[in-house]
Amino acid sequence: MALGVSLIKGLDLRPVANLSVAVAIMPLFWWEFFAGGWMFRSILVVWVFAFLAVAATVYGKLAGKVLGGVLAVTSLYTFLTPAALLALGVTIP
Repeated sequence: MALGVSLIKGLDLRPVANLSVAVAIMPLFWWEFFAGGWMFRSILVVWVFAFLAVAATVYGKLAGKVLGGVLAVTSLYTFLTPAALLALGVTIP
């Protein structure tokens, strides 16, 4: 949401990048909470990389097309894979 508003208004995107670094670090505090299953822990790691990729793109260290690929893989793995497993009657590991 913040990224879209910043782009529409023509604002500097560096605060969005700084915020995405903080959001990337926060899920790591839930690491012990998800100690029972590897799937949720791997989702945490994927989200860390996704938010760090947003920051890297804003600061010019990562191409926009690469960020698009990272976000596409993130959505497939973190949203659709657990839903597909549950729809098939498989417990989430």
